[in-house]
Amino acid sequence: MTEKNWNDISVEVTYLSDEIDIERQENLSETRVTIKDKKTGEILRTVGEITNLLRTNYNKTIYEEYDCGRGIKPRLYGDILMYFSGSFHEIVKATNIYWKEASSGGWKLKEKQSGWTKMAPNRFEVYGNAIVTVESTSEVSMGASFSMFEGLGFDMSGSSSSTWHARKIINGGFVYKI
Repeated sequence: MTEKNWNDISVEVTYLSDEIDIERQENLSETRVTIKDKKTGEILRTVGEITNLLRTNYNKTIYEEYDCGRGIKPRLYGDILMYFSGSFHEIVKATNIYWKEASSGGWKLKEKQSGWTKMAPNRFEVYGNAIVTVESTSEVSMGASFSMFEGLGFDMSGSSSSTWHARKIINGGFVYKI
C-alpha cells in the first residue's frame, strides 16, 4: 500500500512506489492524477478532485475513473463538504455519491449503486458498482469484434456473426484522507 498526496487530499493505492509512474495535471479548479504501470505504461488508475471554495466551508468533488478499453471510461464521483479554519480541515459529509460517463460513444452505464462511509474526521471511503453495456450496433463497437470485447473482460451474449451484447461489472471504491 502506498499513499500519494496532492493538494490537501491523499489517496491510498495498492501499488508499490517503484512499480508506478504518476502524471499530475492541474489547473485553478481541478487536479487529475493518472497512475501508470512503470513497465508497460498501462493506466492503472485515474483520480481527481474539483474544488469550489466558500467561506469556512468548501465543496470538493473527487472521482476515480475506470478505463474499460475502446474509450469507455465510467467515473465514480464523490461530492463532499469540507470545513476549514486556519490550518484545520475536516470532512463534514458526502453530499452526493454517483456514477457518470466520462466519455461518450454509444455505451451505457446501468444499475448504478454507490455509497460512502466516514471513517474519521479526516478520512472517508466512497464505493459503488455499476454495469457497462455495449451493443454491437453502437458507435463504440464499430470496427470492434465480439472477441475484442471478450478480451477486454466483458461478458458476452449473442454471437460474433450476429447482434451481440457486452456487459462488464465495475466494482469501484477509494479511500480519501486529508
